[in-house]
Amino acid sequence: MSDEEIATLHKFLGAMPQEARKRFTIEFRHHFQVPREVRTIKDRITQRRHKDFIDVFERELAGGNAMSVCRRAYARPQPRSQHGRHYLCVCVHSDVYRQVRQLSAEHQLSLSGAAHHLLRLGAGLEPLLPLSSSPSTCSSKSHGD
Repeated sequence: MSDEEIATLHKFLGAMPQEARKRFTIEFRHHFQVPREVRTIKDRITQRRHKDFIDVFERELAGGNAMSVCRRAYARPQPRSQHGRHYLCVCVHSDVYRQVRQLSAEHQLSLSGAAHHLLRLGAGLEPLLPLSSSPSTCSSKSHGD
């Protein structure tokens, strides 16, 4: 991974609530067999598989079951899940990541939900959720009246 990607991951982990960060650290140490005597895992986050692990943790955290997916072999292709949903692990450039984060923050969406919304729009599909230009504006003006 590039230095910029690693720095972005460090910022993301640093912004996590303390309880989630502690859970992440425990799971990361367990999954990647980081010895207890190693004081910090920050310098251990250097490879794509570490980023993939963080992505799965984030997805599970947003869904309320942090790391239940990471306990199985997340690197293997997963079969089609229930309700026609599929999981994609993708690497995006920083400009795309910033757009996804911005949409997520503006509309209180998970990163997965924001990315899904943008993918649908980019593919010429109708969005699942109609998002107004300003999430805090619920007046009729925001709906074009």
